[in-house]
Amino acid sequence: MELIFDPFDMTDIEVRFQGRPMGNAVPQRIGRHVHPHAREEPGLQPPKPSGIDYLHLVEQRCRAELAKRIDYRDLSSGEDAEHDSENGEGEAELSSQRF
Repeated sequence: MELIFDPFDMTDIEVRFQGRPMGNAVPQRIGRHVHPHAREEPGLQPPKPSGIDYLHLVEQRCRAELAKRIDYRDLSSGEDAEHDSENGEGEAELSSQRF
């Protein structure tokens, strides 16, 4: 079975079987079926909003986690920093390592 169609215009789809045309394809409408005599159930109302701003809570948690990042420049021990500053190497060395 082959379906012959224009990809830019899917309104006309021809069906062929073993090289012979079998007619046009008929699209099936997919939707929700409801019996004509069915009634809507009473009391089905949308839930009341809770008043909690979940996106704001997620944002606060992300900002708190980002604030805990390690600043590697502050990890050097005090002795190394004093030794480097006496030799005048500390600032030049730090500035050359920053990217």
